Amino acid sequence: MGVRGLDVADGYEAPPPPPRGEHVVAVNRNIRENRQAPVLEALKSRVDVLISATGYHYLTLLERRAHSALLLRKASKKWDTCAGEALLRATGGIVTDTVGRRYDYTYNLDAVPNLSGMVASSDVGLHCEMTAIIRDVIKPLGEYPYDVVDPSVKRGVLEGLTTPPGGWRAVTVDVGGCLIEPAERVGDVYARIASALGCDHVTSESASTHFKQAFALYRGKDCCDCEALRYYGDGKSFWRKVVNHVLTSALTRKIDASTVERMLDHLYEYYERPSSWYIAHGAVDAIRRLRRSGVRVAVASNWDARLPDLLKSLGVHDEFDALVVSANIEKEKPSTEFFNVLVSELGVDRSTVLHVGDGVQNDYQGAAAAGFGASVLWSSRPIDGVDRRSRDFNEIADAILHANAAHVHQRHYFTH
Repeated sequence: MGVRGLDVADGYEAPPPPPRGEHVVAVNRNIRENRQAPVLEALKSRVDVLISATGYHYLTLLERRAHSALLLRKASKKWDTCAGEALLRATGGIVTDTVGRRYDYTYNLDAVPNLSGMVASSDVGLHCEMTAIIRDVIKPLGEYPYDVVDPSVKRGVLEGLTTPPGGWRAVTVDVGGCLIEPAERVGDVYARIASALGCDHVTSESASTHFKQAFALYRGKDCCDCEALRYYGDGKSFWRKVVNHVLTSALTRKIDASTVERMLDHLYEYYERPSSWYIAHGAVDAIRRLRRSGVRVAVASNWDARLPDLLKSLGVHDEFDALVVSANIEKEKPSTEFFNVLVSELGVDRSTVLHVGDGVQNDYQGAAAAGFGASVLWSSRPIDGVDRRSRDFNEIADAILHANAAHVHQRHYFTH
């Protein structure tokens, strides 16, 4: 299930989620607010756990005894929800405030309580529909939680941005460092393979340093009067230079060409294995929810021509409506020409497209310069000049679906 030691006992049958079954919830024993009863009625929920213990609520979700836990007022503390949220997220679940906004646990926690309530679910899609219904139900009952000053509530990914007429139509996703990342540190892989070839002078630290130098320095062609691309075809014209730079310790040693070629072959074999990569947590679920609501999703990557086969081996190739790879179109980010091809492949207006990627220049600025409706930097760290950032595909999908109101008008779970 994604957490070591967590499993479901043999013979146990979890209650089916709506619409196939009832929506089973855990709630607090002490109710001192007027929102819970109408919310439960609107959701047609069945209360199976009635106890004032947030940790126990999370256990019921992890054990698949309930679908959601509701605490629609200030009560739980951040130390009550932080560890539980980590476990739930690792198993495909989610925790937000009453109306679906995420909490930021990195914030200076002068205010320890979760001032805007707590809602948790074992399924992200169900949760998004549920919090949309909660927003509608509690709106006539008062301003809470919008009247609460709570700086630990994360700023929405699309906050302050006008939704395009007709809604967001497409999302484009960077691959390296965003959709997928290496399972091992690059320096460790290079050092291990170099050592097996007798190049013991290459260490993890030196390989990491010289790899970064080479990646910034070289292109796929030696060209003085043109802007050469990084990748042509299978990319070997570029990666050969990187390997040589690492093996020669930034061109300070002599290494024969055959050793460079052998290491290049070993690296190609290694990085073509699906086990050498991991897919960003929640990415596939988020992409499926977007596409189910009518939002098109495309890959937008500076990569060599092997990328489609790698995505097939990872089992995600068919999750996308289009794949735009720089080596195949001989255009690369951040050029407007690259983003023009993306728009053409998707068949939508560029003002309705949101791009996600980990490069400030290639992705965040490149998409903005090409006239995309929004760009989000794949990062958890604040960066000067970057207004929109996230490292959570489900957070991005939630923001789009909320803006489009797709999870209200095209319900999948709460169809009553």
